[in-house]
Amino acid sequence: MDDAEETVTLRRLSDTDLAAGSWTESRLGDPDPGGGPAVDAAVGLASLSFIAAAIRRRTRFWCLAGVLGLLLGAGLYVVHPPKVVATTDILLELGPSEDLNTAIQTDAALATSRPVAYAALKKLGLNESTSAFVNSYTATGVTNRLLQIAVSASSPSESVRRANALAQAFLAFRNQQLLAYQNLTVSPLEQEVNANKTRVAALQAQFDQLTGLTSRTPEQSQQLTSVTAQLNNARATLSVLVQNARSTQQSVTSATNAAVRGSHIINPGSAVVKSRVKAAIIYAVTGMLGFLFIGIAIVAVTALVSDKLRRRDDVAQALGVPVRLSTGRVRPRRARTLAAASQPEILRITGHLASLLPDDAAEPAEPAEPAGHRAAALAVVPTDRPEIPALAVVALAVARAGQGERVILADLMPGAPAARLLGVRAPGLHQATADGQQLTVYVAEPGTIPPSGPLRPAGEQTAAELSAAWASSGLLLTLVHLDPMLGAGHLVSWAPGAAVLVTAGQSTWTRVQAVGEMIRLGGAQLVSAILLGADKGDESLGLTHGPADLYGAPYAPAASLYANGLASSANGRPAKAPHASPASPASEAAPASPAAPASPGSATPGPAGTGAGQVPPPAPQ
Repeated sequence: MDDAEETVTLRRLSDTDLAAGSWTESRLGDPDPGGGPAVDAAVGLASLSFIAAAIRRRTRFWCLAGVLGLLLGAGLYVVHPPKVVATTDILLELGPSEDLNTAIQTDAALATSRPVAYAALKKLGLNESTSAFVNSYTATGVTNRLLQIAVSASSPSESVRRANALAQAFLAFRNQQLLAYQNLTVSPLEQEVNANKTRVAALQAQFDQLTGLTSRTPEQSQQLTSVTAQLNNARATLSVLVQNARSTQQSVTSATNAAVRGSHIINPGSAVVKSRVKAAIIYAVTGMLGFLFIGIAIVAVTALVSDKLRRRDDVAQALGVPVRLSTGRVRPRRARTLAAASQPEILRITGHLASLLPDDAAEPAEPAEPAGHRAAALAVVPTDRPEIPALAVVALAVARAGQGERVILADLMPGAPAARLLGVRAPGLHQATADGQQLTVYVAEPGTIPPSGPLRPAGEQTAAELSAAWASSGLLLTLVHLDPMLGAGHLVSWAPGAAVLVTAGQSTWTRVQAVGEMIRLGGAQLVSAILLGADKGDESLGLTHGPADLYGAPYAPAASLYANGLASSANGRPAKAPHASPASPASEAAPASPAAPASPGSATPGPAGTGAGQVPPPAPQ
């Protein structure tokens, strides 16, 4: 609208109107049967896009894991190089009673038996364990009569030596088994023949005794007839047994001798030499791929189980205020000196914090205020790493001091990171100089309850020197640490409004939500959220899904922030800070037109987190 006096009247949204839109289901504070905003955020964190973003974000981690696997694979090749395999082929002649289809399996089992391995070790003169030696070679039947033994060793010569020793030990053992079978076959037959020879000899002696009698009795004659018949039968049986024993012995002996003489090594041991370079590459690549997979798996699992916030929408839902600015990654190490304030990301944060302050040049002072004195205050609350917020606050303080304002910088953080940037370490009120600008720095006493500020409600105590300094100052910037054990009751005594800075991947949902609730419970207003280190692939807008986001109400710092005597104007135009980038951050909306007095049923656009059509809560007095 071109008319600066135009008054915009917004209808107050009723519960019925809010229930009609699907966006209202995600507003902070509404009852959620599905488990509340934290459940919705957890669902978002478990998405595939979030996991892919986590993998891209931690590229250095899994790349280092891959490099580690590459080095370990190469080291393993050096310490335990791959074994060299040597093979030898043995042609086997079938022994007596062996089946052509199953004999080779029996021979393979004999070759891998402990007696053969022990005989080979003894022949080689090694002290190696028999079990370990058995595991270092294999015996495979290539055909029904060809057996191949493959032996692995540390060098080609050693593998060939072991293969030849094994082949010889196997043939010797097999020959022993064939001879043992021959003895087992022939010995029973010989024993039976000998037993029959003894019986024939006994019958022959009895026959000779009876035939030598000159006169025989009838009984002796009958006995001679019986002995003669037994002797003839025994001689016939002995003849058959002798013939069978000779035949069996000849056939078994012949087959055994043929098997012993016909079984021999046809291919002596020869090593299968492979390229060492190729083997080293295989070891290294295998280790690299394995550790790459492990590294990516660790990143994915960590992303799934982590409850740390990274997306703008998640941070906005947890705080209940839109994310007005998100920046790229800024390393905390590079934010430890004032020289780092010239970084583009720090300039963007400084410019955004400056836009939350009233524009003194655009508005006249209130009649009740002293001439030339228009005071403003802002608190900056980091939820995690304070280095970058501390640098941005110091840079803003120096910039406003360069515009002629008298600035007080209060550092209520443990360790006083902002004060340390200015060379102040001791508690209390100090004067510091940075870039030629004079600043008043206040450092809280460590280990005590957070002190009250100069904007304290009646009845609270504040250092007299701090109150005196504030009486003649125009700007109070406070870096605040909020502890759930202590609450934020002191916050409103330092500033009526606060901006929260969240580092992506550092704070949990519970932590971020607790900071937002503590600010509200303490009576201050949460005017903006800033996300540091936002992912490049984050496509969310960082809205709270409230009425202001639904109807596109422009962002304007609330007049109620300065209704306590600091300022009474509802000016929403951002200030021009020297260190701010020329273009406004993409996350900030267009400035609002000057607000006219609200008519009944109308509303004044509130700070970040208060929607259009809602009257901002009154500032604490």
